[in-house]
Amino acid sequence: MSLEQREELAKTIYGMSLRTLEQVPQKVFTFIQAAGTNLTIRAALQRRGYTPQVHQQGWTLLHTAGNVSPQGEITAIDSEVANAVAELDAMDRDMIELIDATLSRRFPDQAKVLIDGLVPATGMRAVYNIDHIVRGAKALRSAPDRKATRKQDKAALDLLAERGLTTAEFDRLAQLVAVATSAPEVEPLDPGEGKAADERYVRARGDLWVWYNEWSRIAKTVLKRRDYLMQLGLAHRSSPAHDDGDEETPETSAGNGNA
Repeated sequence: MSLEQREELAKTIYGMSLRTLEQVPQKVFTFIQAAGTNLTIRAALQRRGYTPQVHQQGWTLLHTAGNVSPQGEITAIDSEVANAVAELDAMDRDMIELIDATLSRRFPDQAKVLIDGLVPATGMRAVYNIDHIVRGAKALRSAPDRKATRKQDKAALDLLAERGLTTAEFDRLAQLVAVATSAPEVEPLDPGEGKAADERYVRARGDLWVWYNEWSRIAKTVLKRRDYLMQLGLAHRSSPAHDDGDEETPETSAGNGNA
């Protein structure tokens, strides 16, 4: 299902734009957190039927929305893989900067081998950046086609070693990359499965919106203090002219949200 089709589904079932539905999880998290930790807010809502069951329903809907993507349900990631990705992600930017600062003036050719074209990134793109650097370092050490520049290559690597990027460190990074990229490839969904996954994606956010639309409106009828409404995410410090510009905001919608 295309983005346009998901948009149409959101409009048809919930009367809301897909963009608005995709903003709801963060709003719900703010609301539920305040309702769960501020006793005055909780007591006021409880007088209108906000029971522990209703509170848990909000958490359940939020959890569901957070685990369904247009590609289907998010599966668990092996903790070792996740840790490797996180570590490589965290060092991507600094490593590119360190190599650039160390080599670009003294050894521009070697710097090009290591980081030419790389832009700091996140997630798997950061992993691929580190993989590129590790492979470049290996080429500087032993690639047959670099015999003519071996002396300069070694000098560049020695200088990097002084900065902490030793051969042992490059070997460690290579192992991290191997772990980070060891997760099996996700098979693409066939058209039928893709349509069903997209519908689950829209409905998960739409059902969450229905819950939020009801309780955010009720909250405004029983809580008049601005600081309480701000804790719930239903009021902002700035003037209305400086709000975030949502097309439709659930807290102000008068629709009933029924499918």
